Amino acid sequence: MASGSNHPGKWPGRTRHSWDDGILNKIHSFNSLSDYQLSERRSDPSESTSVASETPSDPFDLDTDTLYINVTTLQKSCKKLNLLKRKIEKKTKKIERKWEFKFKDREDLDKKKEAYRDVYNEILAERAAVERIFHMSGLFTNDNQTRRQAALKRPKPKSQHLLQIDTEECEKCQQKETMIRKLKNDIEKSRSDDIYLQRKISALETRIAIERSDKEDNLRSLRSAESETNQLTSQLEKERNAKEEALSSLRSAESETNQLTSQLETERNSKEEALSRLQSSESETNETKRELEKEKLSKQQAIRNYILRPTESEINEVKRQLENERKSKEEDHLRLEEKINQLTNQLEDERNAKEEAILRQLRDNNPNPVELSDSNRPTKLSEQFSELYENEWTDAFNELDRLSGNIEEKKIIFYLRDFVLEIHSVCSNISYSKIKTIEEAIVKPSLPFENAKIPTKILTTIKDGIKSMAPSLLEYTREVVLGHLEKQYLHDPVAGCLHHQTIKRYIDKCTEVCWYMSVQDPQMFMDGSKSPDAKFDSIKHKEYTKKGPYEDFVVWPALYLFKGGPMLCRGVAQGANKAMIRQQ
Repeated sequence: MASGSNHPGKWPGRTRHSWDDGILNKIHSFNSLSDYQLSERRSDPSESTSVASETPSDPFDLDTDTLYINVTTLQKSCKKLNLLKRKIEKKTKKIERKWEFKFKDREDLDKKKEAYRDVYNEILAERAAVERIFHMSGLFTNDNQTRRQAALKRPKPKSQHLLQIDTEECEKCQQKETMIRKLKNDIEKSRSDDIYLQRKISALETRIAIERSDKEDNLRSLRSAESETNQLTSQLEKERNAKEEALSSLRSAESETNQLTSQLETERNSKEEALSRLQSSESETNETKRELEKEKLSKQQAIRNYILRPTESEINEVKRQLENERKSKEEDHLRLEEKINQLTNQLEDERNAKEEAILRQLRDNNPNPVELSDSNRPTKLSEQFSELYENEWTDAFNELDRLSGNIEEKKIIFYLRDFVLEIHSVCSNISYSKIKTIEEAIVKPSLPFENAKIPTKILTTIKDGIKSMAPSLLEYTREVVLGHLEKQYLHDPVAGCLHHQTIKRYIDKCTEVCWYMSVQDPQMFMDGSKSPDAKFDSIKHKEYTKKGPYEDFVVWPALYLFKGGPMLCRGVAQGANKAMIRQQ
């Protein structure tokens, strides 16, 4: 049997688990006590014989090596259990550090601890079980060690006493082996629990990583939504400010209009009162004149009927007085009539001026003044319109006459005239639709478009924007115009000539000029109709090839600044006499 000096030394980790040294000391003392008892038994053969006769076998001869082997196994198991405990502590600290790193916010950490409280409690339970295994001091108590030391110091007992002690020690060894087996089972269970805990920890780490990625995705989406919300808020704030400014300008314009209207009404009332006074004074003057005439007639009658014949000087004096009175009354009457006419004209002029001012103000809040630096202002467009008739129209006329030899000259003129009128109509519709589209985009998000009213400043800004975009929209307008003409004249003889170079140049030039006319504010007006009474209007038209008091047909339309406005360019019409008109 191995002695106490051959037993293994102290276990590692003594600083962490001091109870390991106590277990080893108890095992050494137990081995020493066994050696002592065996030596005593061998030294006294009689006692050995008596003991052998009383007991069938010596238990220490058979179980000491087994106990040593079990103690060695327990030592190794305790080492492994110690390592397992360290691993569990490291894993616990690692998880706690991860929780502290990943959830810096205290509220998030509390939530996560609540979510993983069950797992954490299981870990604590496992640690408590391990601690209970390590602190089971009932295996080798200090009392047993004290009893062994006292037994060594006591004198040698008798054989019966030794047999009783050996029996008790054998029972204790059996109990210890039972405890060792339990410890083995607990160690195996701890190993399986450690594997389970490691799996659970890895699953928790995976879940934490997934939740962290989900939180980061949610945070990114929340930040993007917040940025979009801020952008929308700023845009809405800008639109609200613009609408408030437009509303304030509209209110100010409305107040100015009301003031002008009230001023005009007061002036009109004052003028009407003055006119009524003048009319009453005129009626009084007429009444006085009639009375004077009656008085004159009565005096003349009295003179004729006077019995006493007056002298010639008296008659002349009376006539002179009457003549002076008549002249003074006539002069007063003329002065009153002149004053009445003057006041009437002044009142009419002031009324017209006020009405024109109100109309100018109400018409799109006074259209922007024409800039002389603008190459597409109305006067320049009228010059381009005249050059279009002199150059491109002549080339297109000759080309159509050459391509279609059997078409009358009058029909060719009608085609070219209708081309420019159709193009002007299409361009006006495009400009109007663009303005309406922008108006709907401004008004529809907040109000029904039917009841909404665009402020004048915003409407002017929209028209200015369309005018500034006119060059970029010209190519689009040309395509729309060409498609419209192809559909309009699909079954006419000129359908195959629309894509000819000269005809297409004429159409493109007409489109360019008409497009810039339609984006003016207000739009320029083109009149291709004849006079209502069919008489030749030299103010509106120039003669084409024939002169006459009547108009046969219109060759080229007249151009106005706007509908009902001043004329910028005269049109061209064919003259005819009355017989030709009747024949037609």
